[in-house]
Amino acid sequence: AKEEARLETLKYKQEQENKSIQITFHADRQLDYEKQVFYRGGYLFLQSIYYQLHIDKICRKLKSKYKFTVIVELISFLLITLFAIIRMMLLKDVTVYTENPLMNANAAFLGWTLIVFAMFNIFFVGGFFKTGYKYGIPFFVFSVMAFIVVAIGEAISYFPGLEFFGQTGFDLRQLYVLGIGAIIYILATSVSLCISVKRFEKIDL
Repeated sequence: AKEEARLETLKYKQEQENKSIQITFHADRQLDYEKQVFYRGGYLFLQSIYYQLHIDKICRKLKSKYKFTVIVELISFLLITLFAIIRMMLLKDVTVYTENPLMNANAAFLGWTLIVFAMFNIFFVGGFFKTGYKYGIPFFVFSVMAFIVVAIGEAISYFPGLEFFGQTGFDLRQLYVLGIGAIIYILATSVSLCISVKRFEKIDL
């Protein structure tokens, strides 16, 4: 009797493990008004859909595109920094720079450059990956934001007490803008990447 009970129990457990649920759909039948029907599909069911849609690969490709963008920006920034150092050390007394009414290439200028890169990453790159194919509006938004950043950078040296922002030589106070620009760049790029990944996980493929 104990052996039969054990076998019946084992059989029942196997039936429960192999149990399947059939859900019938009717293309010509309307849904009941104000009635919700829930089916428990389980985690593996959702995981299967996740991998069948290749969302994991899409997110990895998206991160690699962000890495490529950051690498290009950092290379550009290093070249800009190199030429800015040469200008500040060797050409700071040249007339074309001393009489330049616009922003001079100094440490503050490098900070504004990083802020413009940050605007590019969060508004253009992040806006583009909202859909994966529309780039007109994101580019327009980035252009407006970049114009505002450049306008502030050009005008700030004309305010009393802030003339050092436009100096042809190096001033320690210019490092404040460079540090703030670096922080904004890192935060904006990180936030843009996180938002883009979440958007692609929810996008209707």
